[in-house]
Amino acid sequence: MRLGQQEFLLESLSSRTVRRAALIVEVADDRPVAFDADHQEFVRLPAAPAGTIVRSLSADGTRLLLTDARDDLPGRGVGVLDLGGGEVRWFAGADPEFEHDVHAMFAPDGTAIAVLGGDDGEEPGSAVVSLLDPASGARHRVWTAEGTANWECGLCWSPRGDLLAVTYLTWDEEHDDDMLCTVVIDPGTGKSLATYPNASIAAATGAGWTEEQELVLGLEHDDLNRRQVADPRTGTVRTTAELTGRLWGVIGRRHLQQVAAHEEPDAPATIFYTGDLDGADRRPLFTCRPRVTVERVHLAPQAFPAGTGT
Repeated sequence: MRLGQQEFLLESLSSRTVRRAALIVEVADDRPVAFDADHQEFVRLPAAPAGTIVRSLSADGTRLLLTDARDDLPGRGVGVLDLGGGEVRWFAGADPEFEHDVHAMFAPDGTAIAVLGGDDGEEPGSAVVSLLDPASGARHRVWTAEGTANWECGLCWSPRGDLLAVTYLTWDEEHDDDMLCTVVIDPGTGKSLATYPNASIAAATGAGWTEEQELVLGLEHDDLNRRQVADPRTGTVRTTAELTGRLWGVIGRRHLQQVAAHEEPDAPATIFYTGDLDGADRRPLFTCRPRVTVERVHLAPQAFPAGTGT
């Protein structure tokens, strides 16, 4: 049964590894659920290694990136988990005493890992983006700015891998408060191409770009749950209509959304669907019974079934 028609009971899913996952749903107090891209079915995956946080799924759906969940200890750096085999390879941080890796994402072709972290070695602290070579383990800084990185922040490669969006935490002098800010950089040179204050990558480290290389951003302090659709190359930015549902990412030119609690407070199931960038034209994706608390969703655009919900 293809994605878009699936409804499943969580407790009835088989438990096994997969070679490729089109998407992974992290469920609170349970093991993650994945859509097996090869066998076209939902399964329960083994839990991630203890003390780690899953940050992203590679574009081809074969590998997960992990960071350390222990905030009070020096980080282990970035871990690469092979979904099929279960092995994890760790890459140490550049300066484990002062620089902590917070988010990571594979480039679309898998040849580089962008890493976002915070460097507390000097005052004021800095948000730092490095590129890590998964073949050799070598890494080098490509961008830095005054600020830091935390769970609200993230990074996301454009579909062609020529742009990198970075959300970091900085200081808003005008309002004397913290502010999320998103910058789009050229990963080859580190040059900043566009800046969007009070905006964050809508899907954290997931799929935040449309297939036309438009960046979808969430707006801070926006009660209407709208999004900005920005083209860093032309400088154009448009604001969508008011959106319902919880947004988890972008596939093609459509949002991946979850029916929110305020829409159906007594719903017995967790329902996912896609909608266009303005929230219209809803199309069912899958339904999980019983209703669960979803903590994170990771998408693999290259492994996502063609035409599903899009």
